Amino acid sequence: MKKIKNYAMALVALVIAIGSMTLMSFTKKESLLAPVTIYFHGDSSNPAEVADESFWNDQPNGLTCNTGSTRACAMIVEQTDLSPSPENPSIQELDPSKFQLSAQLTTPNNYIPNKSGGSSSTPLNAQNRN
Repeated sequence: MKKIKNYAMALVALVIAIGSMTLMSFTKKESLLAPVTIYFHGDSSNPAEVADESFWNDQPNGLTCNTGSTRACAMIVEQTDLSPSPENPSIQELDPSKFQLSAQLTTPNNYIPNKSGGSSSTPLNAQNRN
């Protein structure tokens, strides 16, 4: 009887170990399905512009981004986080209902974006500069 109890406990431990390994295999890091780089077209010393989604669009800004952490420059978002610009529908800009921004002070008179809300589950992937 004691032997059966030991076997039963070993079997339960094995089932728990296999179940844990199976659950761990489902917790992979999420990657973007259709990533798009959008660029900041404003003054990074103006927090209102950094936080204004309409200053972020898919047109290159001519700057080298992802070189530092003090000034807004670009970010990578999901294609579904964008909507056509009212002024020029061929330009895609950040949709404020899906991706809302705030500005974070980094050094005197320099700001970077922070995600502050919106319906999108896309994490902020800022490509700032110095």
